[in-house]
Amino acid sequence: MNKENQQKYDVTHDADRQRFIIECEGRKSLVEYALKDDKLVITHTFVPEPLEGRGIASCLVRAACEYAVSNGLEPIATCSYAVAWINRNLDTLSDSKNSESC
Repeated sequence: MNKENQQKYDVTHDADRQRFIIECEGRKSLVEYALKDDKLVITHTFVPEPLEGRGIASCLVRAACEYAVSNGLEPIATCSYAVAWINRNLDTLSDSKNSESC
């Protein structure tokens, strides 16, 4: 997806349920995670089919990784999408305050 097609999304962190959520067009997309030792483990990514291809999953994984880094946690994943995203983008998360928001 190229940058000019990417929309801005408001990401909500539901710490009690260990998930990040984006609501768009009446539907919820989410990333679920677990905290283990000094790691934030992304376990599941879900985007409803009508919302696929808009960069929502990327935005959610970025939010989870930025949260991890800013809280001294190592972001890792068991979800295949998040594993690939982290492998491609982790070096851009060294300072979450200076990163591009979704």
